[in-house]
Amino acid sequence: MLNPNDIVLGSVVSFEMYPSMLIAGSYTRARVEGILNFKDANRYIDATAVHINVYPTLPVSTPNKADAYYYLKLKLLSGEETVIGIPWIKQETYQVVSSDSIRFTIPNVDVDDEEIIRTQLGALGYKMANVEYLT
Repeated sequence: MLNPNDIVLGSVVSFEMYPSMLIAGSYTRARVEGILNFKDANRYIDATAVHINVYPTLPVSTPNKADAYYYLKLKLLSGEETVIGIPWIKQETYQVVSSDSIRFTIPNVDVDDEEIIRTQLGALGYKMANVEYLT
């Protein structure tokens, strides 16, 4: 199981989950917003109910009590926030990724195409912060 002491608040991480058929199978470039105890996790999810559903898919050493481990609060690329149990993460897939901004120049684009481009990037989980029209 991933050690909470190895998790850096504010870091951008990617990883796969054990109960992929029950909840999200993986997270890509999610920002770690917090490490929560059981009580705080319940402000966002029903931790006991989710634990009961995912426990059969977890490694044998996982405690069989939802209040016996910590949870991660994540901010996804889409801007949504979610909370997951730390034991639900496949430790060997957990990686801290660098996070930078990139700028594209797309020639011969009609102004009306901006919304299409925004929608398509949003579908991939990216949020555009700035649009600059070049002449």
